[in-house]
Amino acid sequence: MKKQAYSILFYISLIAFIAAFSSYSKLKQQFYGPTFFYSFSITFSIIAGCLLFSIAKYIYYTAYGLPLKHKDRDHALNINTENQYGILISMPPEELCDTDYTHNISEISINNQRTNPIVHMKYNQGLFSKPIKSQHNIKEILPLTNNNIINSIKPRQDISGLLITTNSNPLLKEISQEHTITNYTLNLQSDRTLSLEISYIMNDFQKYTHQELHNILKSKASNHRNYTLKNQETIYDLTALSLLEDIKESGPEHHWYTTRQGQIAISFFKKFPIKDILDSNRLSIDLPKELQDKLTFIHNYIQQDKKIIPQNNNYDKAICARIAHTYYNYSYEMNIYPCLSFDIVQNNNHLSKILQEEIKKNEVFKQICACSTFYLEHNIRSDSNTRSNAMTALVIRHLSNRNDFLTLTQKINDIKDPDGSIDCTKDHGDITSLLRELSHGDKKCTVPKLINRARNYVTLFLKKHIPSHLERTTTIKLNVVNVTQLSTKSQKEKIPPTTSINSSVLEGNTTQPQVHTR
Repeated sequence: MKKQAYSILFYISLIAFIAAFSSYSKLKQQFYGPTFFYSFSITFSIIAGCLLFSIAKYIYYTAYGLPLKHKDRDHALNINTENQYGILISMPPEELCDTDYTHNISEISINNQRTNPIVHMKYNQGLFSKPIKSQHNIKEILPLTNNNIINSIKPRQDISGLLITTNSNPLLKEISQEHTITNYTLNLQSDRTLSLEISYIMNDFQKYTHQELHNILKSKASNHRNYTLKNQETIYDLTALSLLEDIKESGPEHHWYTTRQGQIAISFFKKFPIKDILDSNRLSIDLPKELQDKLTFIHNYIQQDKKIIPQNNNYDKAICARIAHTYYNYSYEMNIYPCLSFDIVQNNNHLSKILQEEIKKNEVFKQICACSTFYLEHNIRSDSNTRSNAMTALVIRHLSNRNDFLTLTQKINDIKDPDGSIDCTKDHGDITSLLRELSHGDKKCTVPKLINRARNYVTLFLKKHIPSHLERTTTIKLNVVNVTQLSTKSQKEKIPPTTSINSSVLEGNTTQPQVHTR
């Protein structure tokens, strides 16, 4: 039975209860006796039971869960972002039509926005009935945290879905205004609280915790110098190297440590000892004697018990800036073609989606991407570990048309000279622009060189969409004001309005953030 049916039952039972109670004294005088007493008691108990049952059911319907409202589009999107936020779960119109507006929503959950996002919904059917469960495909989650976003949504009649309006929260406001949000998971419970888990990019290295910087320093780096390596190079090695190289000889012997550059280097090694980062007492790079002597001196300087290492905020800023610069320019996931991170979401778009859109609209870029995947099969066959190290090429192959790749391969093979080089000054039909772009002004270019340049081109393109970042995850608890069906213009006549009961706006609270680095 629906909520309206229990409402009708309540009023009928109430009228019957009042009528029975008021008529008892009159009927008692006319039909007094044991039979009357037992009959009336049974009837009165049934009426009272129906009344109590309908009250319990109605209270359960009202108190547990949220009614699904339907309001005018402009009215629904009229959100005062000083006090409230909106979270729009965008779903196709046909999915929205399948939602149940006759029962209160007791739960809404979305496990992951990054891969095949699905919203799971549970409806309250009353005290003694099992809840209804349903799931719907969704397009995306749109946070409506400022007026610019809301105003961009209002004229878009193609957007439909569920609009969850919540109270605002200082942390949510800070994250939405100062950071790039990459992912949402949410869980709305019958007590009208929304648990919102947000993953976001920390763009400001100076706000990173010591542990977050520690994790970044341990990440792999590309070998950009001709130094001999004892182990895999890390961001820590390159940051330490650059800080040591910054120290210029100044004044009497061994007085370089009093300079600003010397003090910054000392502060760095004090905050991040080699042993803590590399599990070794030496860097992974064989340093020249001059730099090794400075590093040894710094190590001994720090070990002296009575030495006070200066605490200077400007030094800390310089250290963070150097770590950020090194990570952005030399880390594997930011700069090495096979290792690019495709699970990053930028402005609600996966990098793979950004790549796919550029492939569709730019013919030369499509050819460059295809060229970057040459020799993929050979590499995978020749190295059992290469499949995991060739993810970028595999993603591009998945996004591209296989015929385009085969056609380009054939055309390049047809124009190769006997020595394997290609004359980039000639006209080669529809791949002329590709060759001019990758030739870098060279008259001739070999196929391996074209492939490397194509991979660098793709890496630089994607790097523009990969912020120098650390991803942090935090959970915020919010009180839900209401849930509204936001339909397209053609749907408005199909969904009848329902009564709504707003919950009081409570203060949100947060849990401690969980940190994940890439």
